[in-house]
Amino acid sequence: MRTLNIRGALIFALAFLALAYGGSVYFPSDTSVHFSAESGFYDEPVTLEMTCEVPGAEIYYTLDGSVPTERSYYYDGPITLENVEDEFHTLSDYTGVSYDEEYVPEDSMMRANVVRAAVFRGGKRVGEVRSGTYFVGIDRASYYGDVPIVSLIMEEDDLFDYEKGIYILGAAYDEWYANWEGGDDFEWWDINANFFNHGPEWERPVHVEYLTSDGSEGFAQEMGMRINGAGSRKQMQKSLRLTARDEYGADRVRYPLFEDNLRGDKDGLVEDSYKSFVLRSGGNDASYAKIREPLIQNLARNMRLDTQRSAPCIVFINGEYWGLYSITERYGVHYIESNYDIEKENVIVIKAGELQEGLVSDYALYQDALDFIIYHDMTVPQNYQQACNLLDMGSFADFFAVQLYADNIDGVIAYDNNWQMWRARTLDSSKTCGDGRWRMMLYDMDASADIHHGDSALSGDRLRYMLLEPPAEDASMLLPVLRSLMENEQFRRELINALCDVRNIHFELYRTQDEIDLLRSVYEPLMPDSLLRFGPQEIADSNVEDYCDGEMDHLARFFEERYEVFPQLMQEALDLQPPAECTISIDGDGSVMINHAVPDWSYDFTGHYFPDYPITLTAQESGEGRFVRWEYEGCTLTDPDAPVTEVSFTGDFSICAVFE
Repeated sequence: MRTLNIRGALIFALAFLALAYGGSVYFPSDTSVHFSAESGFYDEPVTLEMTCEVPGAEIYYTLDGSVPTERSYYYDGPITLENVEDEFHTLSDYTGVSYDEEYVPEDSMMRANVVRAAVFRGGKRVGEVRSGTYFVGIDRASYYGDVPIVSLIMEEDDLFDYEKGIYILGAAYDEWYANWEGGDDFEWWDINANFFNHGPEWERPVHVEYLTSDGSEGFAQEMGMRINGAGSRKQMQKSLRLTARDEYGADRVRYPLFEDNLRGDKDGLVEDSYKSFVLRSGGNDASYAKIREPLIQNLARNMRLDTQRSAPCIVFINGEYWGLYSITERYGVHYIESNYDIEKENVIVIKAGELQEGLVSDYALYQDALDFIIYHDMTVPQNYQQACNLLDMGSFADFFAVQLYADNIDGVIAYDNNWQMWRARTLDSSKTCGDGRWRMMLYDMDASADIHHGDSALSGDRLRYMLLEPPAEDASMLLPVLRSLMENEQFRRELINALCDVRNIHFELYRTQDEIDLLRSVYEPLMPDSLLRFGPQEIADSNVEDYCDGEMDHLARFFEERYEVFPQLMQEALDLQPPAECTISIDGDGSVMINHAVPDWSYDFTGHYFPDYPITLTAQESGEGRFVRWEYEGCTLTDPDAPVTEVSFTGDFSICAVFE
């Protein structure tokens, strides 16, 4: 200890002499502020000490999320952080964050202490800003269970300043309205506002802290934040996109955000590096059940298209409660690189018909592919084979199957909205999906599953519209592609069996009910506070718990009814023969893939398929089981002894896969 004290005194003396005589000063490699307590939850008030290793330096700090300056609080000794739950809220008092809704919560929201500190010497800041979030006297488990907390700390003006604030109508709206000639007659897509602006100039720096379920810090780093989404930007609770960049300090978030997100190189390791992710408010579903998107993404995870991982989280901004969100993977070149090991420079992404990622010249590859399929006769085998070289037909069929089964009214069914596709520009046969074909990416399924209580579970109107009726003027540009492909019997079989697989396997009744129950158990207890924070007023004035319970019940009821009526809807819309009931069982150690999907083999499979098209069964050996034969009744198999066989039928049938 004596040696350390002498060394410290010597450093101080040298620094003083250097300052006195205009010389240079020694700076240690660590120029940041050190906090005596980590971010997290504390039962008792926290005595926070701040230290630094820079000789002759001073520490200044803030408690409102702003970046410290020499006009901020001067640190001259430990500060005490207490419970601030009942302090008057500020950010939630802002109005003008939506053009068609004004809502300010009546009661004080949950709050945490946020501290930002920096080292200053000679009138200049030295090193990086240190930030922390401290929940004092709050029982984390009783409020939030095991759900992680995301604390965002940033300049208040970056959110709410009239000129540059990204969360409000602001100057952009006033300028637009002054030039609008339609009075008050407009829709959301007509207007402009600060929160509708895109691009790097509308990204703001933010400190992000991820606090795990035990209250400890998962990761903390500086990132860039933008408003995310389309029409949901006008809502009170907006989705937020967070991106890591070198200019903020680190170009990736190196943390496993999702426990079950395995890396694309298939080595069994969980993905632990993300360029960007989104805090999703729920979009159209934000004030309904809030789980439509994660529910459908989870159920579609093993289909032949890309899906996004997500997990619930609670967000705080500058210590103020900001509601229930879903932390969600973000599609882009980095997503493709991580999942398929294809270099990001070799990836093209098209979003709703526009080039999202890639070179300007890449758009021609997309347009040429669509034009070929639309304007060539798909009944000609050579033309269809060329179409298969351009477009992954399984991915395309599965995408439309999910859209139609879930009845998504804010996608390709009703509009040209919420669809993405990608391909590798230069072919690389050594990589999975490096063949240059376009593949579909599922996202934004919030406006599905009868969100507006229109009883659409029982309706096949959109099924007929998508596949048979002339498209409307604002229809998706993918519709002509679908209609052209439906002229080909091979693709028609692909789509019809994909629709059956969605109903029978991926969205099978008990599987869907289990997934709803799982998500409901986590989200529903957290929803009332989020609705009380953001409204709308009529919900906040009601029994919020009963409202949330009713919305979850309605969602579950949709899928129950959809499961029952969908075969009949398909038969009527597509002019098919009556569906046949298919029963498949397993004798021994193995499983069976039906078409391209594997059911849950903890019990025998029962589903419905149409006699118009055969189905394909693939026996999958596991453990020491060896496939022997198929035993069957009421159907015909192309080869009863082969592990892969086609099944033709005219009525109900049963099959058993025998393994020894």
